[in-house]
Amino acid sequence: MSLPGARDYPRGVLRFLLTPKWLIGTLLAIVVAVVCVRLGFWQLDRLDEKRTYNETLTARRAEPPLSLVDLAEHEGPPGELLYRRVQAQGTFDIPDEVILYGRSLDEQPGNHVLNPLAPARSVGQAGCILIVDRGWVPYEMDTPPVEEAGVAGEVDVTGVLFPSAPADNVIRSADGRITTLSSVDVDEIAGQLNGAEMCPGYLWLRTQSPQQASGLPRPVPLPELTDGPHLSYAIQWFVFALIAVGGWLVLIRKEFRERRPDA
Repeated sequence: MSLPGARDYPRGVLRFLLTPKWLIGTLLAIVVAVVCVRLGFWQLDRLDEKRTYNETLTARRAEPPLSLVDLAEHEGPPGELLYRRVQAQGTFDIPDEVILYGRSLDEQPGNHVLNPLAPARSVGQAGCILIVDRGWVPYEMDTPPVEEAGVAGEVDVTGVLFPSAPADNVIRSADGRITTLSSVDVDEIAGQLNGAEMCPGYLWLRTQSPQQASGLPRPVPLPELTDGPHLSYAIQWFVFALIAVGGWLVLIRKEFRERRPDA
């Protein structure tokens, strides 16, 4: 035999969940949880994109190196050449040297030195003008041409082709020539090379022969191919979703206990 009204007991105690305060709180907890879950899956999508990007770069770097002639005669989209290795012979254009400012190496502040590389005429080589990021120099070396980075004669260079990027900040000398850029903007540099045919992208220098007698610029290691923080970010968002739901359930349980007739 059951007590009168025993079946209505849970319903009566939980009726507080239908009040505006608790309805709004429940809705807010659900919204926060859904947003966090969505952000978690977004980070997982970013992780997949990053891994695909790394696989593409690894595959392209494994292909045979390109020459300046290959770059000049390529008829497909320029993007097909990006992240390929390049091996070229030519002469650095010192008068049109440009400083890429605000680049550190081994936690030391500094800049990079950019030089156009003209095809080697001694062997009758054709091709396009290739912008070369030759590497790092100390921060105080911020006016081109950097004397310590000077090199005369022809050089053999190898590296990886990277995409040009529009510069947010361009500093020019009194005669209007570019001295400093915030990013390697090939189009900006091309504007002062008298209409020369430019190679797509720029070369991230790996080796140079003959090497710099002064040791400057110092070649900079290629960016490390990692998965990035996306997996850890995804886990964090999923944890936040659990906290939102779990925390709200704890509050409901606490309120339920306080409202029980036998509390």
